[in-house]
Amino acid sequence: MKGAFQPLSSEAQWHSLLHEAQAKAALQLNEMLEHYLVVLLMRFTRRAESLCQAVAPGYLEAMSSEGQQRPRDLRDIGDTCLLLAGLFPGRTSSLAVNTDYYIGLGRSAYGEVAHHFDTDEHPLFTTLAQRFINAMDVLMAIRLLNERDSLLPDALSAHELSLRHGSQSAKHALGKHCAQPQSVIIEPSSNHALH
Repeated sequence: MKGAFQPLSSEAQWHSLLHEAQAKAALQLNEMLEHYLVVLLMRFTRRAESLCQAVAPGYLEAMSSEGQQRPRDLRDIGDTCLLLAGLFPGRTSSLAVNTDYYIGLGRSAYGEVAHHFDTDEHPLFTTLAQRFINAMDVLMAIRLLNERDSLLPDALSAHELSLRHGSQSAKHALGKHCAQPQSVIIEPSSNHALH
């Protein structure tokens, strides 16, 4: 039927969403990194349970494995860290680690994978290790497209990410935290009675 509406493929929808998120985050990812994030997001929607697995033991296990399985396992660790830091930074505090932990582990995992898979013409994993914060910021921006509040649980988390890593999303979240009036409640301590 000519002129009929053709729905976008899921890949096209992810590309469109990434373009919108990049505009919101005031970042421009290169084509290689953008395509990798699309593939990662499509994989994530099919196997979201992978984010529930412990990351550090998987990293140690991957580092001790041999052959072609090692870089694949490390890639999965890097992907998990990127998704947790970018899409679920509030969840990291409930896991008793901060986003900084996932940034360091993710960068390290991608750096190790680069030794196995990257070439001079296709430095994908080197780019992921170096531009981890930019990719994380774009993923945060995807979540923020539909949420009014910051993903980061508090101003301190936003300040740390902004200061340590230059995260644009954290700077934006920090601005939101600081723009909101904070109420301070002071309760007298039972140990220090006033006379």
